[in-house]
Amino acid sequence: MRKLLLAIAMLIMLGGCSNPIEDLDMTSGFVEGEAEIQRSLEAERRSLENNDNQVYDDYFLVSGSRFAYQSLSSAQKLWYEDMEHILGSMAEEGKLSKKGLEQGLTEKDIEHVFSCVCMDHPELFYVEGYSYSTHLLGDEVIGYSFSGNYGMDRATAVIRLEEIKLAAQRIQDNFAFVWTDGSDYEKVKYVYETLIRDTEYDLNAPDNQTIYSALVGKRSVCQGYAKSMQYLLNAMGVECTLIQGNAQGEPHGWNLVKADGEYYYVDATWGDNSYRPENGGSVPEILYEYLCVTTEEILKEHQIDEIVPLPICMATQDNYFVREGALFSNVDSGALRILFGKASAEDDYQVSLKCASWDCYEAIMEYLLDQNKIFDYYPAGGTRISYYQNEDMLCLTFWVTN
Repeated sequence: MRKLLLAIAMLIMLGGCSNPIEDLDMTSGFVEGEAEIQRSLEAERRSLENNDNQVYDDYFLVSGSRFAYQSLSSAQKLWYEDMEHILGSMAEEGKLSKKGLEQGLTEKDIEHVFSCVCMDHPELFYVEGYSYSTHLLGDEVIGYSFSGNYGMDRATAVIRLEEIKLAAQRIQDNFAFVWTDGSDYEKVKYVYETLIRDTEYDLNAPDNQTIYSALVGKRSVCQGYAKSMQYLLNAMGVECTLIQGNAQGEPHGWNLVKADGEYYYVDATWGDNSYRPENGGSVPEILYEYLCVTTEEILKEHQIDEIVPLPICMATQDNYFVREGALFSNVDSGALRILFGKASAEDDYQVSLKCASWDCYEAIMEYLLDQNKIFDYYPAGGTRISYYQNEDMLCLTFWVTN
């Protein structure tokens, strides 16, 4: 982070490379130097006051859902919009609104507003940080200049943007049959499954904190999954934002979505079971326990860094297990047969179910595994069945391995 103290800087410039105090005429030169400084500062002040006339091309910017933006004060929104334009244009530097400063914003607001811009805009894949300059007139702060720290040049970013757009368009085209009439839940489920199937969790993947790593490189980590989920769903008209926090003691990123009028948490990274090195061996392709869950459910294994106020997610109608008829309160052989039969009809031999209580979980485990009833629900003929259990979420997943 850098601060530009204009009065001091101008004194040094006037004195060249030598000691500015020794070289100045103390009877007349200092007065002339001070006047020059004042003229420069007044020009700077006028420039800062006219910064609303700055023009940016916004080449990389997508409007998105702007969830974090909505939480800001009217003054903070001015600086948010300035940062949006500066970063979205890959501008070297721009001035933050004088009106924001007049309404009480300080340098402490810069970090928070920048975090909100990044939270709302996964398409800023080239942004790695920021810097700012503080402009002073004596002890008075008269303005701030802001610039992004970019991880690549503009030419590279333009090429990568086109690659991202092409990858996103292919994903949307594959979903065209419900593009106009599909529910929000169907869109969220499709993007969740697509990212998990197409992306390999790889800590060593290049650019793994960005949408480029997941959508183009097909190798990423949690930030790449979550930002890609956000980018794709926003393009499909579903509100989705990035959530930061911790899981299992490590920094982690996932999403908050608004599906069919209600908020839910979605974690595509944790839905990709292969990212967990402790699992080893055969694993189900997709875990569904992190698809549209409540705040209570996500907090069983995640801790949220609340950068902005977040809703308490209580709705369950678009939870995967509710929508797919896979939520059980007791051992119901008829409902189990319907669930497994649906998967068989679709040539999908992976079945996931969730129990409403620990007693139900133990009872279904005993029924399907201890009594070997699981074989009543899969085609006969030497089928080998594997299963995965998540006791925290009271979920079971079964799949055929041969």
